[in-house]
Amino acid sequence: MVGLIFESDFGKSLYKNGKTQLNVLLDSTAAAQAFITLTYLQNIVMNFSQLKFPVELKIHKIFNQNADTRKFISFSEFLSVLTLIGVILSAVVFVREKENGTWDIMLLMPVDSKLIIFAKSFSQIIITMIGTILSVGLILFGVFDVPMNGNFWVFIVFTFVYLLSVSGIGLFIASVAQNMLQVAQLSVIIMMPIIFLSGAWTPIYSMHPAVQYLSYLSPLRYYIEGSISIFFRGIPSVDLTIYFVALTILSVALYIFGFRKIGKLF
Repeated sequence: MVGLIFESDFGKSLYKNGKTQLNVLLDSTAAAQAFITLTYLQNIVMNFSQLKFPVELKIHKIFNQNADTRKFISFSEFLSVLTLIGVILSAVVFVREKENGTWDIMLLMPVDSKLIIFAKSFSQIIITMIGTILSVGLILFGVFDVPMNGNFWVFIVFTFVYLLSVSGIGLFIASVAQNMLQVAQLSVIIMMPIIFLSGAWTPIYSMHPAVQYLSYLSPLRYYIEGSISIFFRGIPSVDLTIYFVALTILSVALYIFGFRKIGKLF
């Protein structure tokens, strides 16, 4: 994110004194992307200087003053890996039943099929949540020294809601796959577009306009935006409502879809 601030007397000062000031606010949460933007701005200023146009460039790096790429990249990769692991775990718990030949035995259990699906999927969400807390504490905080400027518990709630969508995708894969190899292949095929559309690797604003609209269908986009706002920007919980609502709608829809899809096998 880049902000250009023009002083109120920008044109007037330039006309009278031949000198004025243009302030540039550079959000360097994504340090590598911010550096590219900074390079473009510097080239533009150099072109103006060739015309003897007096411009003074002042840059303020927001949220990541040292432009430490490790913190942002490690956090972004953590969210992507969390997504893939959550999908695989949710699918494996059912596909293993098929591989071991115990699927028919599970169908004969005197328990409601909906309860079985819910118990198995919810248990994987809990396991993933525990792994998330350990990874954040030991890796992000301990190794990469990622800051926590917001509320940690809000991030936990965000993660739980997001894992509902991940679990829904995993349930869908479990309804289609017959073995572990198919789970791995389908997980990559389905999750790669979601990750690409989330802005984790490529800024959304640099994508084609049609692809930018498709990114609204990626739950990972809202999860990344909300999580980055919590960790790096320290945005109040109230201002995260738009991300939370959008993520909740997609998560509930995906979980219900996956739940019904695998429920047809019972």
